Amino acid sequence: SDENGDLLVGWNTGQVSAFRAGRLEPVAGFPATGGTIQLCADRADKRVWFRQSGQWGWRDGTNSVSLNSDARGPALLLAARAGGVWALSGNQLWRVTDAAEPVVVAALPVHATNCPSMLESDDGAIWLGTYQSGLFRLHAGRFERVGQSDKRINSLAQDREGNLWAGTQEDGLWRLRPRLL
Repeated sequence: SDENGDLLVGWNTGQVSAFRAGRLEPVAGFPATGGTIQLCADRADKRVWFRQSGQWGWRDGTNSVSLNSDARGPALLLAARAGGVWALSGNQLWRVTDAAEPVVVAALPVHATNCPSMLESDDGAIWLGTYQSGLFRLHAGRFERVGQSDKRINSLAQDREGNLWAGTQEDGLWRLRPRLL
């Protein structure tokens, strides 16, 4: 959602719409470079972060800032619980806030173009689902592979009991209990 609480939708055409009063309305202020745009909200800073065709940055109610126009820009963005975003670029996980320069937190043993999903769980752990290498968890400053039967993780979610749910390509939906790891 944006600073007004409207639900934002990024389209594969590169356009952004807001769901207001039961209707989708166009939103200006995002780069119009074409291609799918990914959005995530930073609730602490009241910013909407975007990623599109190598460009990424943020937009608040009045400003839009592009941080990078490099074709190697982040493959995934995730709003961080403490503000700012997690950005996965190449095989590196970055922590990006206004308070400091972006920092590389850890290196993933596979390339980010193979990572369709990222989640920050309630305990602050970062989870990455990959297309070819399964599930990874950031633990003690490095990524460790979490064993399971399916190598292709399409989506990740956490329920209110703290269980992690992974949607897989071949094995359907499975539940992981992180407190048992």
